[in-house]
Amino acid sequence: MALTGIQLSSGIVLGAPKPLDVKYGPFSSTAEANSLVSNSLRYKGLTVGILESGIAVEYWYREGITDSDLILKTGALDSATTAELDDLKDKTQNISLDTDVSITHITGDVQLTGSLLETKIDAGTY
Repeated sequence: MALTGIQLSSGIVLGAPKPLDVKYGPFSSTAEANSLVSNSLRYKGLTVGILESGIAVEYWYREGITDSDLILKTGALDSATTAELDDLKDKTQNISLDTDVSITHITGDVQLTGSLLETKIDAGTY
């Protein structure tokens, strides 16, 4: 299936400091967004802005287009992904190294415990 729509050869410059799609809002509440964005204009994945204490917070129609489908957009993981990460954490909690190891890149918190006979850290960014 080919994508269809209006093809532009350059970007759009708006003459006002507002979103290009009026369906974004921002609205004063989810009730207002549901009231003003009719079901015929909604689609799964549509994002709207809701003002909370003067800050635009993003909500979206994640599972469908009914009023109750409008939920807060978060970076939260679903329970299956969380369980997989917990399992991975359990498997990597304690790693024993019986040979020489060269590590070139470490991110996050690192804690070394135990008896290290020789530890060499080269100059660099850590």
